Amino acid sequence: MSISRKFAVSQVQRLAGTEYFGALSDEAVIELQRALSTAPNEAIAVVVINDWLQGNTERPTPADLYRLIRHHGPKPEYWNQEYPEPEPLSDEEREEIAALQRKIDEMGRRGKPLDFAITEAKKLRQERAG
Repeated sequence: MSISRKFAVSQVQRLAGTEYFGALSDEAVIELQRALSTAPNEAIAVVVINDWLQGNTERPTPADLYRLIRHHGPKPEYWNQEYPEPEPLSDEEREEIAALQRKIDEMGRRGKPLDFAITEAKKLRQERAG
């Protein structure tokens, strides 16, 4: 648990005014408290409950709280990772992409669904490769 049980209980109690909260069993309320207790700190727990109360009239599910905690919590380090620039395409790769795009455009003008056009483009790619 990242925050105290007592604090999680106090924040879940703020949800008592939402619709259907009163119909929850004790076990269901405990699950909401468990979900909220995974918040990395008290500030995020408060923001999660505030966010829910500002945008919803019905009580949340544990899944709703987990989702909001992920949304408001710290982001994984790899989100900030910089990736190298991709290598430039060769003339052959550019031509292949252009041919596939022409095939897709042609299928679209004929009124064919996009998935059909993509299938046809894949066939063209296989023909070129083999």
